[in-house]
Amino acid sequence: MKIHKAVTALIAACMMLLMFSYAGQADAAVIEKEGNPVQMVLTDWGGVSLNLQGQEKYFKVWERSTGNYSKINLALTNIDSYDVDGRNLVYAISSGSAMDVYLYDLKTGTNKAISKTFTAKRSVKICGDRIAWVDYGIGSGGIYIYNLTDGSSTSIKLQESKNIELALTDAYLAYISHQNGINGVFVYNLQDGSTIAVSKSYGDKASLSMSDNKLVWAEGSGAKLPIGSFYNQVYGYAVANNALNELWMYDISLGKLTQLTDNDANDVQPWIWENYVTWVQNLKGTPDIMLMNLGNGMIEKIAATDFYEVKPNMDYGYLSYITIKGNLADLTVLPLTGGDSSSPDELTAIKLFINDTQYFMNPEPYIKDGRTLVPMRRVFEILGAQVDWNEKEQKVTAVKGSTEIKLYIGSQTAYKNGQPVQLDVPAEIMASTGRTMVPLRFVSEALGCSIEWAGSTRTITINTGI
Repeated sequence: MKIHKAVTALIAACMMLLMFSYAGQADAAVIEKEGNPVQMVLTDWGGVSLNLQGQEKYFKVWERSTGNYSKINLALTNIDSYDVDGRNLVYAISSGSAMDVYLYDLKTGTNKAISKTFTAKRSVKICGDRIAWVDYGIGSGGIYIYNLTDGSSTSIKLQESKNIELALTDAYLAYISHQNGINGVFVYNLQDGSTIAVSKSYGDKASLSMSDNKLVWAEGSGAKLPIGSFYNQVYGYAVANNALNELWMYDISLGKLTQLTDNDANDVQPWIWENYVTWVQNLKGTPDIMLMNLGNGMIEKIAATDFYEVKPNMDYGYLSYITIKGNLADLTVLPLTGGDSSSPDELTAIKLFINDTQYFMNPEPYIKDGRTLVPMRRVFEILGAQVDWNEKEQKVTAVKGSTEIKLYIGSQTAYKNGQPVQLDVPAEIMASTGRTMVPLRFVSEALGCSIEWAGSTRTITINTGI
């Protein structure tokens, strides 16, 4: 089975405490230096990159065993998208007024047309014996699934053609689609033909990636840079400073939606492989590559320089990314390893669930004198309360419906609808971040929620009753 391509700055503190081990930069291989790589797709034997030179796009193959990195004899100017599985390279290309999908055998050099029509085709994917792409000849837009074994096909008609993206595994086809003014993430079961909606909201969604039963995407708002120059093609979706995106994950087998990032950075271009997620984080104007271990919440900054590190890809134990240096770029591939030296307590961050949805917070929740403290504004907003901060009085006021609660920094007396309530731990300002932290149990119960703590898994579950 192919584990198809594959978030987040949980917390700066988490990054310091929880180290994910990977082969360091000394072990990283710069596959191409000062070239024009646009994208890399890793495989079990190496990978295939798409490169841009002037108006020409072309593929290069990297053989991991030999280190050889050479150009394929296919000089094509209008490659829209591509994907690789095993030694099969599939790509969509515009040729005159036609848009074609081709399958190129990297072993034999055979190039076969899969679809030649006058309709636009985007986001081509391959996994095993299936090829899928977005086809704008299916009504207002839809998805075409082609079976390489028997030549059969299936199509999925969509309501609108806006911003459709695909991800494909052996069992599922996931896609982003715009319907009735709502941006949704959907999963199509390739065995029984059923479809489920895993996320529907007004937020923009992009960069869908899936591995086995898990899929990730970026969601938020911001600028979508125009396709054109080499810089813009590599820089990609909403990495710009005027955008703000967070990362989300859905586990199909568990039916669980998880918010992976919650911070002031712009988190985009996620990629998932097995139990790891990599992505681009833009916090101070120079995007960096991040890596999260989903098993224990550990996060590490993989690549951070004064240049722009973008377009991560991860598969088969390797991670690649592109470093933009003006109008040129380096393509780097590094191996991942799975060791760490952290203690068991350090490896298990506090997990917070609200109505079956997991939320990661910045800063991370922590325990003080037996009570859990959480970031003020984030938890109030999730629980549906309006929050106000009075700097002069060092006072937090939250209102939800007919309930008003007040907390004062450093005071063990809080107020609910004017009545004093004694706290075991007062609200405080976290010195390392300047964020206001409040006692979770008091806040939750004061707003009419129930709360449970599972010490064995360090998991907090809040039920709002909705």
